[in-house]
Amino acid sequence: LTATAASEAVFPYFAETVARRDWRAVKSHLLQVTGAILLFALPLALVLILFAPQIVSLLFERGSFTAADTAKVAGVIRFAAMQIPFYIAGVLASRVAISMQATRFTLVASIGAMVCNAGFNALLMRHMGVAGIALSTAFVHLLSAAALYIYLFRRLKGMIPQHQAVRL
Repeated sequence: LTATAASEAVFPYFAETVARRDWRAVKSHLLQVTGAILLFALPLALVLILFAPQIVSLLFERGSFTAADTAKVAGVIRFAAMQIPFYIAGVLASRVAISMQATRFTLVASIGAMVCNAGFNALLMRHMGVAGIALSTAFVHLLSAAALYIYLFRRLKGMIPQHQAVRL
């Protein structure tokens, strides 16, 4: 819900800015929104990672759900929580890429992510069980977001005249 709401809120701005070909504003706003996402998502992920056992115990440990079950589910939640910042940032970056009409790159990246996810699932599931699937998904979201940001910043670098470039 957070990723969809955030990307829907900023998509019109990026679409309009791309239409005006104000590449400096696109880059600047992408950095600002990404920073805001990380300020929100990293603490949320950290809370879930640190307090997963307590959350699972509070919600599910009644009757037939044992402490051993809680430990297994908490492990899955910990790995799944790692994907939160990368997923939200990736959704934002994909909206920017779409507004820049980079649909071919987005399609290729999506296919690559699907292949990576299947491969990492198979590999990590053998060694870690269900928690391996969650870790695989977090890793794929990290790779996907990184690929999108690298693509966007390289493309924007070529569009911004050097005397107007935003310094990082």
